Amino acid sequence: MLLHQENTLNSAVTEPTNFSLSGWVPARHGSVKFSCDAAYCKSSSTAAALMILRDSKGNLLDGNSQVIEAFFAAQVEAHVVRLACIMAHAHNLSHVEIESDNQTVIQLSHHGNIVR
Repeated sequence: MLLHQENTLNSAVTEPTNFSLSGWVPARHGSVKFSCDAAYCKSSSTAAALMILRDSKGNLLDGNSQVIEAFFAAQVEAHVVRLACIMAHAHNLSHVEIESDNQTVIQLSHHGNIVR
């Protein structure tokens, strides 16, 4: 599984044939990509976690969103990356890329602290 930091804040793709406008970079040929993001509200200790799974052509394959209780933003970012790993395993996917805009979560993932 390839984990990397997303280079843009907006990873939504509205037109699969025009990736340059969205900032989203498709998965390598033969791979799929999870785009993960989260939003956290400190005052209510709630968060929204979102992941979208697309193929290398930008076609939407699956996705998930959740509202959860959280104590800090990185917790939610790590949670959504973990959910992507669980979904990849459930779908028996072997060529998977996971992107997030949270550099700390990606660095921890590379050291095996999140993906187990």
